[in-house]
Amino acid sequence: MPRLPADVQKMTVAQLKEELTLLGASMRGCKLKKDYQERLVEARKAEKAAPPPPKPSRSPVKPMVTLVEGFSRPFSPIKSPAKSPAKARVNKGSSKKKAGKTSTGGPGFMSAFSVIALIIALAVGVFFFVTSEDAKTGHERVNELFKTAKGSLDELYSLSKGYVVSLELLKKATEELQQVFGAAGGCRPLLTEEMLSSVTFQNDVWGAWSKSVVWSMRDAARGDAPKKGAAILLARNTSYSGSVYEKLRDQSECECVGQFFGANTNSRGDEVSSKSRGQVQKELAEFLSSCGHGIVVVEGLDTFSSDSLSPLHNAMSEQGGLTHDGKMVAGYRATYVLTMNIPMEERFQEDEDLVKQAVKRILVERLGAGEFASAFRRRIDYVGLGREPSSSS
Repeated sequence: MPRLPADVQKMTVAQLKEELTLLGASMRGCKLKKDYQERLVEARKAEKAAPPPPKPSRSPVKPMVTLVEGFSRPFSPIKSPAKSPAKARVNKGSSKKKAGKTSTGGPGFMSAFSVIALIIALAVGVFFFVTSEDAKTGHERVNELFKTAKGSLDELYSLSKGYVVSLELLKKATEELQQVFGAAGGCRPLLTEEMLSSVTFQNDVWGAWSKSVVWSMRDAARGDAPKKGAAILLARNTSYSGSVYEKLRDQSECECVGQFFGANTNSRGDEVSSKSRGQVQKELAEFLSSCGHGIVVVEGLDTFSSDSLSPLHNAMSEQGGLTHDGKMVAGYRATYVLTMNIPMEERFQEDEDLVKQAVKRILVERLGAGEFASAFRRRIDYVGLGREPSSSS
């Protein structure tokens, strides 16, 4: 490689690019500083070897017009024809006559005087019109008509505003009714003390527990507590096959009591497969759409998988709900009664706290003892003891 000039070696890449651009040299393929330096050396050599530009040919110099001549001869693209001496004399005579007329000031002076006189006449006429009695009467009538029209407009505005407010209230009331009872209608079943007692263990302890749960639910509905569907978990003996749904449905005057299972069954009632999350969500959302305040009875919570219980968890949460057909379905207005089969112990019959601790522990274990299991446990508000086979009559 030939030795690079000292000035090229000291230049930065930016300076090299700038000079290459000025020389019109291509920088394609240059990646390193060395490439730019070599390309610049080549460009300088090419510039020195290039032939000098040709000298411009001389063109004949046109005669210049002097400044005095330019001002003495005004420019005109169209040459006017030469005037005859006779016409020139006539024009001079007419111009003298016009100048004479203008100088006397006759017609121009009269025009200005006519305009001034007209303005003065208009001013006088307006003055007499305003000060006349007829004009005052006309003004009073106009004011009365204006006030009448303004009153009519104000009344019309008030009526229109009232109609708009009424429509807004009607729309709001319709939306609230749809949220409460569901878009497709429905009723509002009340879980009474008698209904809850009929599905719990039959003794004084659990009878009192049923009463306290019902009153607690009513207080929460009236108070400022976060909106959440009450969730009751009843632990039952593994040998008991009675239906909580049937007992609650028979005692309710409302038909909005739904039954949900975690498994698909055949025509004989045998379990053939577990329900998917989508199946559970669809069934639950359809029920809540028509029965916003319904009673959701989940038979055999332990037959559900953690994934299929996710829709139920979402519905029981604070301000909870489900998505169905692209719409949000509220679930926090419903009441949830869940059952789970566990081995019974005799001491459960008289101790509410013991049942609550044991049942929630077993629930977490069956749901995998993970994060979802702990979250689902927190959604349970009340834990009770379900009926025994001997007391199922």
